[in-house]
Amino acid sequence: MRARTLALALCSLLAACAASGSDPLTRGASATTELAVGTTDVHALPLQGERRRAAEKFGDAPLLDQAGRERRVFSELVRDRVVVVSFVYTRCQGSCPGTTANLVRVRDLLGERFGRDVTFVTFSLDPERDTPSDFADYAARHGITDGWTFLTGGKERLEELRKDLGFYDLDPVIDADRTQHAATLIVGNEPRARWMHVPAALPAEALVRAIERVAK
Repeated sequence: MRARTLALALCSLLAACAASGSDPLTRGASATTELAVGTTDVHALPLQGERRRAAEKFGDAPLLDQAGRERRVFSELVRDRVVVVSFVYTRCQGSCPGTTANLVRVRDLLGERFGRDVTFVTFSLDPERDTPSDFADYAARHGITDGWTFLTGGKERLEELRKDLGFYDLDPVIDADRTQHAATLIVGNEPRARWMHVPAALPAEALVRAIERVAK
C-alpha cells in the first residue's frame, strides 16, 4: 500500500479488531444497502445481528461473473461460506497481479479445502472497462478455474460495495486514483459472523493461517 493515510487507517482497523474482536463490516457505512428493483431483498432473509449487517453490506443486487452469469452477491457467494474478498482490475500494472498471484499460492496451499470449505470472490475496481470476458482472460492467465468468482457490473453498485466493505482511502484524492488502491483482503466466516481485513502482501502461509483462524 503506497498511500500512507490508508496504511495508517488499516493499522488502526486491525488494532481495533484485535483489541475488541469487533467486525470490520459493521463500521464506516450506512445501516442499509439500496437494492436493485426485482432482486432478492436481504432484509427478508431470516438473519439477525452481525449476520444481518453483513448481508446489508454485501447486498444482493446481481453482478456478472467471468462467465457472464448473473450472481447474487450475498445469497449466492457469501452466505453460509468462508470467503476471501478482494478488489482488482484487469488492466492494473501495480498491486493487482501480485495480489492475485499470492492468492493463487493460498489456493494451492488450501488444497482440497479450496472451493469446498473456502471460496474466493474478487470484485472489479474498473467496472466501466472490465467485462466478464476480460475477467475470464485474467483468470485463465493466472491458472484460475472453479472456486473463485470474479464480478463486474454497474459502477455505482461496485463503488458502494467497495466503500461499504472498507476498501477505500481516507484521502478522497488518493481514493479516486485506482492505481493507489488498497492491497488488502477481507477474510470472513459468514455463519459465525467473523470478519477481518488483512494485507494482501502477507506470505501465503500467513494468509492460510488467517483463514484457518477465521474459519474455526
